[in-house]
Parts: sequence; C-alpha cells; structure tokens
Amino acid sequence: MTKLMGVFRTSMSAPQPSADTAAKKQEIRQAAHDNRRVQADKDQVSATIVERFMALPEYHAAQTVMFYVDVRDEVRTRHALPAAIASSVLLQLLRQVCPVRLTVDVARCLD
Repeated sequence: MTKLMGVFRTSMSAPQPSADTAAKKQEIRQAAHDNRRVQADKDQVSATIVERFMALPEYHAAQTVMFYVDVRDEVRTRHALPAAIASSVLLQLLRQVCPVRLTVDVARCLD
C-alpha cells in the first residue's frame, strides 16, 4: 500500500489584467476550449501526451514535478497520478478550485 504525506497547501491568485488583455485572454481561452471540446478520442490523445511527458529525461531527472488534476475537456492526467505518486519525485498537484484561485497539494510516496 502506498502511503502519502501531504506537506502543505497554498493558494495563489492571479493579478488583474487590463481590459484589453482580459478580452484577448478570453478569446484565446474560448478558442482552446472549443478545440478541446471537439477533439476526437480524448482518452487516447491524453494517454499519448502524458506518456511522452513522463518518458522525458527531464521528468526522470526532476526532484519535484507539478501535475494538474484535469477538469472538463483538458488533457486527462488522472490516470497517470498513481504512477507519478509512486515514483521518487515530489509531486505537486495543481487544481483549480474557482476561476481565479489555484490550490497546490504536495505529496510524496513514503514506501
């Protein structure tokens, strides 16, 4: 059985952008959301992306790796979290708890 230790939790808030910047960001977000929504075979595409990421030499050399917990139509990462937690890296899990607040949970396998 894998034992996990939560080290700390912190929240971050993004600075408020100008009106022009906010409008451009919203336009980019909407285009990205539309593209993800119509993506064919999301699970297989996500698995390929995460496998390539976890195969990188930089991933294996890292002492700390930040993962995000997927929501909606983002690249699915949840399937890879058990392997990431079981590896020897310190894992930071980034998750969005509201539109402008992020939470970081830190875990390390103690086995």
